[in-house]
Amino acid sequence: MTFDKLDVREVSVAKLDPNPWNPNRMDDRTMEATRESIAKHGFIAPVTVREHPDRKGRFQIIDGEHRWKVAQEMKAAAVPVVVIAASDVEAKKLTIILNETRGQADTAELGMLLAEIRPELGDELGVGLRWTESELDSILAVAQDDWSSFDPDGLNDTPPADGDFTTLQIRVPDDFLPLWEQAHEAIGEDADLDPDRRVANGQVVMRVVRSFLGEKG
Repeated sequence: MTFDKLDVREVSVAKLDPNPWNPNRMDDRTMEATRESIAKHGFIAPVTVREHPDRKGRFQIIDGEHRWKVAQEMKAAAVPVVVIAASDVEAKKLTIILNETRGQADTAELGMLLAEIRPELGDELGVGLRWTESELDSILAVAQDDWSSFDPDGLNDTPPADGDFTTLQIRVPDDFLPLWEQAHEAIGEDADLDPDRRVANGQVVMRVVRSFLGEKG
């Protein structure tokens, strides 16, 4: 399998067949985001295919099955494809590679990027993105966070301007973010959280840790 010269062309939607091994499953919101993206921007990412090993004149999808399904829904006549020569083993491995090596965005950097483009896009920000509105709000909230400092002396203590701070860096899964925002809201209702989001983060951490340890917050 070589990629010295990519064979990019338009192929009839009706001539494409899904492969039987694709392990990728897309949740409803991500599928809807795919529809929104294609409706707004078109098929900017070609479907990767090979000549069908058993059906002459047809193509088997290696990557892009969900985009192909959207094309069917939209009754598109053709879609852009990249045709490669690949054996069964190569095609199966390439499906895994394309599914697994796209990477995962750093949440803080993603939040800052979204915050940067939000003023211009407004309500259109979420179009084509896989997150729900609440998940998107949580990611945007992370853009305000700086975990480099927090108040280690207590929940309601006002830190001195030149007080001692300890750097605390953590990484959490994306699905933790809505819980974090809920914690902020719940604790903020009965506690005087610092207006500085960085300090407030530390105060929330202190309250949660103390609660877990059975201490008074």
